[in-house]
Amino acid sequence: GGWIPGYPLFRWDVRKAGRYLRGERSTPRHEVICREVSDLTPHIEAALKAPRIGLDIEEARCLAFSYDHTFGVGVPEFRREPWRAATQHLLEGAHFITMNGDYDTHRLREWGFHFPHWSGDIMLKWHAREPLIAGKKESGGGQRTEKSLRFLISLLTMNQFHKVYDFQSADDEVVLCCRDAANTL
Repeated sequence: GGWIPGYPLFRWDVRKAGRYLRGERSTPRHEVICREVSDLTPHIEAALKAPRIGLDIEEARCLAFSYDHTFGVGVPEFRREPWRAATQHLLEGAHFITMNGDYDTHRLREWGFHFPHWSGDIMLKWHAREPLIAGKKESGGGQRTEKSLRFLISLLTMNQFHKVYDFQSADDEVVLCCRDAANTL
C-alpha cells in the first residue's frame, strides 16, 4: 500500500457512502472473449458508434475494450492476423480512453498500430484533479500514494475488487483485461 492522506480521501469516502445510501450498487458486469473474428465484428461496429471506449492491454497477450460499462470485450490474439486488421480498424475509428495510457499507447505504437483518437489517460487526469491523493512523495523519498486503477475503482465506483494476478488460465488474464477496460470507461 501507499501513503493515503486522510482528509482528501475522507471526502471521497463520504461521497461514496452518500451514493450507497441513495441506493447505488455495483453494476453487474460480464466479459466477452472473442474466439473468432466473426464474434468480434459486431462489437467493433458498436464501439465505433460509441462516443468513446475504454481500452486496456495486458502486455502482448491481450487487448480489451468496452463501449458499455456493463461489459468488456477481450481479444487474446490481437497482434496476429486476422485479429490485427480488426484491432487496427477499431483503433483507427474509435475515440478511446485508457488507464496508464502512456504505457499502453507506447506499446501499441511499438507493435505498429495507429490510433488518431486517443482521448486521454484517466490516471493523469486523476493526478491533476487530486494531487494530494495521487502520486505525492513524502520528503526523503519515503512513501507515495496509491495511483493504480485498482485504487481508483475502489474509490470512485461500487464495483468489486478484481485485480488478482494469480491466473489459473489464459482466459483469467483476458477477463481481468476486460474488467479493466469496462472500469476505465
